[in-house]
Amino acid sequence: DGVVLDLTYLQPGDEILPRHIEDAEAKLGGYRIKARDIVLLRTDAAKFRTESRYLTDHPGMTREAVYHLLDRGVMVMGIDAIGFDPPVAKMFERKKFWEAHRVMLEREYYHLENLCNLHEIPAPYHSFTVSVLPVKWRGASAAPVRAVAIVGAD
Repeated sequence: DGVVLDLTYLQPGDEILPRHIEDAEAKLGGYRIKARDIVLLRTDAAKFRTESRYLTDHPGMTREAVYHLLDRGVMVMGIDAIGFDPPVAKMFERKKFWEAHRVMLEREYYHLENLCNLHEIPAPYHSFTVSVLPVKWRGASAAPVRAVAIVGAD
């Protein structure tokens, strides 16, 4: 199932921590993230994807937050920002470089970046289908995808 976590209250450059994941989950009306859910992190950064600030003004995942989701059985997660980690300038400030990305060297998981229209996914923000269709490239560490949320009426 797809799950949208509302992190729109975070500021540009903020680190997404496990407590932010827990706080957002608590707003899902009792739904608990389960193994194999696809977790989509809504920051609303994509709303300004045509502006230069899209490159710099977004929160990003920490190593701890990625592990928090992995330990719950999540294998795919995505964000509506240009990058999965905090902005590059913040990485240099904190001397913490690509920590969320580097989790892939230790644990298998996949993350999506540059998602858009997460604000269009309606309540209850969970239990919808997510289809992620990557381009088939050999030997690549990343590929463009067509990510689609399929939301239907009961």
